Amino acid sequence: MTDLVLDRVSKSFVSRGGMLPVLEGLCAQVERGEVVAVLGPSGCGKSTLLKILAGLISPDSGSVRWRGAAIRGPSAARCLVFQEYSLFPWYSVRRNIGFGLEVAKVARGKVQALVGEWIERVGLSGFDDFYPAQLSGGMRQRVALARTLAVTPELLLLDEPFAALDAVNRAVLQDLLQGLLAESGRKTAVLVTHDAAEAIYLADRVLLLSSRPSAVVLELTVPAPRPRRREQLYAPALLQHVRELEEAVRNLDRLQVAGRIE
Repeated sequence: MTDLVLDRVSKSFVSRGGMLPVLEGLCAQVERGEVVAVLGPSGCGKSTLLKILAGLISPDSGSVRWRGAAIRGPSAARCLVFQEYSLFPWYSVRRNIGFGLEVAKVARGKVQALVGEWIERVGLSGFDDFYPAQLSGGMRQRVALARTLAVTPELLLLDEPFAALDAVNRAVLQDLLQGLLAESGRKTAVLVTHDAAEAIYLADRVLLLSSRPSAVVLELTVPAPRPRRREQLYAPALLQHVRELEEAVRNLDRLQVAGRIE
């Protein structure tokens, strides 16, 4: 069953030189329970695409449908996790994680129970009363993930959530996300990343965008079911796909629109 359909989506922004086209005629779809990674060069509109899916901005033309209905604004069913954590500095870990539940007017006792559960699930036990400034980058991103997943969104949108982390923390958080996505009943997700290995490790399918104005130039299906073990990345089957994807990124100008690798 298809959850998300993008039909000839285009978006431009006003710049000093006139209109700057960012997305042009972009077509894609995401099936229910599928994790799709989106790669592309800097400035090609990956974050713009996520904001359109979240309902924060509208396309200039084309349509975006979530489970058959046009996306016309933000919804608690579609939640975005930013690279910058976006935590409230004056709230503790517990209050940050519980914020979305409080906004949704969940009963106070249930909020406390759910927050306690998520603190444990993301490995932050003992840090309940700490504030964001007292946490490492990896810990702050754990809080951001827990805050988003606590409200049980139907579509999880991730905008390079681990890009600011060191290699060790990045791997730890990738493993955590892999497990959380598996536990959540095959949640539908769209992940923006610059990292080919991250895309292959976490996603069922990878879409590569062209330079601006962007369209899908390559689609790659990952030939291994999720959840995956990290050592699988170094097995020949997946390692070959990582290398193919890295090569495609280096040679974007040679790819034809709607090119495809299976």
